[in-house]
Amino acid sequence: MALHTPDSFSLKIDSTGENSSRIASVAWLVAAQEDSSLADLNPNAHDLKKTLKEYVNKNSEAGVFIKDSMLKMLVPQERINWIKDNQRQFYWILNYISELKKSQLKKIRSDLSLVIHKLPTSIPSYLSNRERNVALVDYWLAKSFSEMTTAIQYCKEMESEWNKHTESDKLFSWLEGMDADKKRDCFWSFLKNRIPNEINDYHKFQSHEDLFIFFDHPIFTRDTKELYSKDARKIWNQRLRREKKPDEKQRSFVLSLKTISKLDKLSKKHHLTRAEIIELIINGEAEKETYIRERLSHRNLLLGLHEPTE
Repeated sequence: MALHTPDSFSLKIDSTGENSSRIASVAWLVAAQEDSSLADLNPNAHDLKKTLKEYVNKNSEAGVFIKDSMLKMLVPQERINWIKDNQRQFYWILNYISELKKSQLKKIRSDLSLVIHKLPTSIPSYLSNRERNVALVDYWLAKSFSEMTTAIQYCKEMESEWNKHTESDKLFSWLEGMDADKKRDCFWSFLKNRIPNEINDYHKFQSHEDLFIFFDHPIFTRDTKELYSKDARKIWNQRLRREKKPDEKQRSFVLSLKTISKLDKLSKKHHLTRAEIIELIINGEAEKETYIRERLSHRNLLLGLHEPTE
């Protein structure tokens, strides 16, 4: 009776520990590119490892790749410790590799090897955030490179770029903590007025991560992020100051349409509310009496009246 000897993939996927789960995730991702039905496989209802082993043993092109190249090209665990458990990084990794594809597609590197960066077109929906993020990086490295040293170098470069990219996160730290939801709402309103075209296709921020995902777009430089954050924070602080003043009361005034139009333009130009513009003008005039005195002087001159003495 012939004995069935498990292949290296079956042995590794059946082992215990984090590496087993990692191998299963990237194998699932590879297999889903050839068989799209696997992208919707629910591991809670099916034996994922059994399904993958059966798939690999069919000796399809993807199965051969999984047993051979994929297993050989998994970079050491310490090289992927920087990968996070969130949606934001998934989008960032996709964009990072996409940009490499644009800039280095069919480009000869210094080592004279042809680099064609490959991305999956189908992502298993039941892969969790970190498992999916790690599998995406593993897939890219295994599919794009044949030398481990090259794969490790590219992985290091990606980690370095991620760390540089997230340095600007601290610019938005004031949006966390107490009243975080209100702060984000304030920031959202500010952005709708400041950059309406850029924000039209986005939903209102529901979390701090949503905000990061929005600002991860390449059009936003660090300087731009800093400017928007500072201006929005000023508006938030002004709102807090108004709320803390018990002597303020709401009043209604009738203004001409022309004056309202001017008020709106000033509000938009300086990123202040109508009330803030009016308050600044009144306080400034009460202190210096520049415009009212000038207007009264001009009127009295036309009427032939003498200037009132103080």
